[in-house]
Amino acid sequence: AVVSTQSTGKLNGSTPTVLYDHFNELLLTLTLLSLVVCLILMVKGYYWPTTTDHGTTGSLIFDFYWGTELYPRILGIDVKVFTNCRFGMTVWPLLTLSFSLP
Repeated sequence: AVVSTQSTGKLNGSTPTVLYDHFNELLLTLTLLSLVVCLILMVKGYYWPTTTDHGTTGSLIFDFYWGTELYPRILGIDVKVFTNCRFGMTVWPLLTLSFSLP
């Protein structure tokens, strides 16, 4: 199947720069989502740690910043690997391409 961009430069109703066009909304959403996930991980580390590699300092701010678990897992998924490798390594090239296109 051949994809036609026609004269508008759009691909199936969206432009290749869709991430650039909505970057402010994307940034706000990801920032709020990251704060919620960090709070969930902090509470999980306090009450239901996955491994013995956990600890607290007694300071909520310091524990929020540094984390309470070394290798946090949710439903068997390693959160650090998912966010750093799967999500991060996928988004970097997409953002690079989106910002470099005219």
